[in-house]
Amino acid sequence: MRPSDCGGISFVPALDQLRATGRAWTDPISFREYVSAHFGPDRAAATKTAQFVSVQSWGGLRPELREAGAMVFRLGVGTFALAKAGPAGVARDYFLLDDELFAKAAATFIPDASFLDIYPFQLLGTLQEGGAVNLAIASGALAHSLRLDRPFSRVAPGRGASVYDFTVRPHDAYPAVWPHVGGQVEVDCVFFGKRDDKWKLFVVEAKLGRPDSSSRLPKYKLVYPVSALSGKGIPEDIEVIPVYLRSWFDEDARMAFFATAECSLPDVWSPVVSSLQPASSSVLAMPMAMLGATRKRPNV
Repeated sequence: MRPSDCGGISFVPALDQLRATGRAWTDPISFREYVSAHFGPDRAAATKTAQFVSVQSWGGLRPELREAGAMVFRLGVGTFALAKAGPAGVARDYFLLDDELFAKAAATFIPDASFLDIYPFQLLGTLQEGGAVNLAIASGALAHSLRLDRPFSRVAPGRGASVYDFTVRPHDAYPAVWPHVGGQVEVDCVFFGKRDDKWKLFVVEAKLGRPDSSSRLPKYKLVYPVSALSGKGIPEDIEVIPVYLRSWFDEDARMAFFATAECSLPDVWSPVVSSLQPASSSVLAMPMAMLGATRKRPNV
């Protein structure tokens, strides 16, 4: 969110409070009370909490937070907290760096899926995030990137959004633990797959668009879904693997691109946001000669 979109609201008072405490994190703060106290009750009533405290990309992180080396976390309904980064900086501690992960040249991927699996996507002409995930699975591109054993499923994955309670640990360098209570978490894609003959659960965050420095993914976008699902009775011998999938389409070249970053998370049962790290990445280019070229039949 740009400063002009916020009606003058900023995190400066919260950062001042953080400096005054001498700690690297704040306690949970009521967003409405914070805005009302520092910017007036009228602005508190007119400002949407989620739009202000839910960072979706590096470009959406407020400049005062970048300058202070801090990240904002939405903690369920109506609350947020701030946490400082370590020596590595806020970008590396709290974001996945798209421009570094996906800088490699794309490898051509020729799907061995049947025509029936792929043709419906060609008819659409364009895809949203959910359709891109389905295409990556139906074509086998995601399974190829994740090195899954054959045969692998090409069925549409589980996805959804619900309300979850869990705890949030922002950084492994200090003992901050916050409650995330009654907050909605979106799960773009979750599915089982075998690798080296062992079952694994893949939790995917999907984004659409070419990667660049402004599109860097906040790590919490993967850690929150893992936290939500780990409390649902996943067997402890099943490895849970967070995956970042970014897709885009080049209509001139008639190519679909799938950039995949498989990540490691040392403790999925009590994960720390800063501990999420990329383990491997790949970029695939899949020829889609008909994508975006669908024509309406002429009237007769």
